[in-house]
Amino acid sequence: PSAALIGPSTITLAEFDSDLCGLTSLVCFGKPGVPDGSGLALDPLREVVMWRLAYRNFGGDQRIVGDFVTDVTGADDGGIRWFELQDTGGGWTLRQEGTYAGPGGAYDGVHRFMGSIAMDGDGNIALGYSVTNDVDVFPGIRYTGRLATDPPGTLPRGETVLVSATANNTSNRWGDYSAMSIDPADDCTFWYTNKYGTGQWSTQIATFAFDACLGITGNADLAISKDDGLVQVEAGSALTYTIRVTNAGPDVASGAPVVDTFPAEITSASWTCAVIAGTGACGDPGPTAGDISTTVDLAPGATAEFTVNATVDPLATPGTLISNTATVSPPPTVADPVPGNNSARDGDTLILAVPGPEPQPGPDGDSGVLIFDPGLSKVGVLQPGGLGLPGEQITWTITVIGGGAVGADDVVVVDTVPSELRIDSVSTPRGSFSFSGQTVTFTIGDISPGETLTLQIVTTVLRSPVDGTLTNVVTLSGGGQTRPASATLDLVTGLPSTGYPPPDGD
Repeated sequence: PSAALIGPSTITLAEFDSDLCGLTSLVCFGKPGVPDGSGLALDPLREVVMWRLAYRNFGGDQRIVGDFVTDVTGADDGGIRWFELQDTGGGWTLRQEGTYAGPGGAYDGVHRFMGSIAMDGDGNIALGYSVTNDVDVFPGIRYTGRLATDPPGTLPRGETVLVSATANNTSNRWGDYSAMSIDPADDCTFWYTNKYGTGQWSTQIATFAFDACLGITGNADLAISKDDGLVQVEAGSALTYTIRVTNAGPDVASGAPVVDTFPAEITSASWTCAVIAGTGACGDPGPTAGDISTTVDLAPGATAEFTVNATVDPLATPGTLISNTATVSPPPTVADPVPGNNSARDGDTLILAVPGPEPQPGPDGDSGVLIFDPGLSKVGVLQPGGLGLPGEQITWTITVIGGGAVGADDVVVVDTVPSELRIDSVSTPRGSFSFSGQTVTFTIGDISPGETLTLQIVTTVLRSPVDGTLTNVVTLSGGGQTRPASATLDLVTGLPSTGYPPPDGD
């Protein structure tokens, strides 16, 4: 729709106070170690309405939303005054306004300033802003919002932290440039940018949307696991994968897509699907040949299990890692609050079957060559609720099994941790360990037939991998044998500014 702007129009708002440490001072809002109004306290940016008015035209219903900083207590404490104007044909009037000083309504001790506001195609509003105080909140970035159906004058959708800083910036300038815009591709997705930094300025970019605008009516925490019980496999041999899809709720997930495209080293595969716990159904119970591309219906607490019978290419190259990933996705009308567990990968190292020596009679008349045949496996587990974001922990567990008829007394396990991680702690029930850069060496020594040892490395994510995948490889040597193993995790590649978690109530 087209529109003509005619004015000026005089519209009265509730009283507000632009006197924040005076009307011209560039120092006002404190930060930890810097009291309000002193030294390098932040510029409140109160001189003008800093963000443009955001205009929407819904045919015969025109809207404008805007915001500016105001003193919410009379004691130089910053909050955001926001407003919505409307014209349905009789001229512009104030539809609603409010002051946001914290999730509880009253000022909570945190300055909020330099706001940016926008409205989506359903009339929902998002408001982003900078935050600080002189006690325990370093300059950072947050947002809040409201649905069109929420009580007028309120922003009750919770407050989401986009950047939780750990240090002060080095000047009194912060967040001078920010913008909240709506994506025309779907008229639901908000894009929010804000300037931040300590010594060098950068731009934080966030994207999020209200579930109501996207047509999402439920939430279901779907998860998937995959395992074949092996870490090594011979060319030409058979594999059996077990894939389990679960729904932790709270809502039903109907028509959740499950996909597993088998790698080139798998020459044939067939699979079946059955619900083994709770209430649900498989879109294709099988048996079906080829890749998995189907759906499952799962009530909260339900589990569907896929059993895959596959054959490894007899001509596959030894040393190749057969990596196989299965994924589950929420249906279009369902949101998954924990998307980091929607992918699972199993990896096996391909080995060449080598005939052993001819069995020789033993002293008691038995035949056979006694060898050390160790087992090695590794898994990586994110901290509870983690997505693999910077600052979150990942625990790597290495399991060593003394397989074969005899033990070994020279067992060494070497693990090279990806450079994106910091090693926090290492533990072993036997022997010792040492560090060299990102490499951890476990000198285990003795291990007996049938004995199992569990080693552990606790790490912290320093930065997200470029492709979102962390692969951690470990090698065991001893008793004349060498065994590799690996574990892979798929991580979220951005900070929580990707829209996770959503505002409360979305």
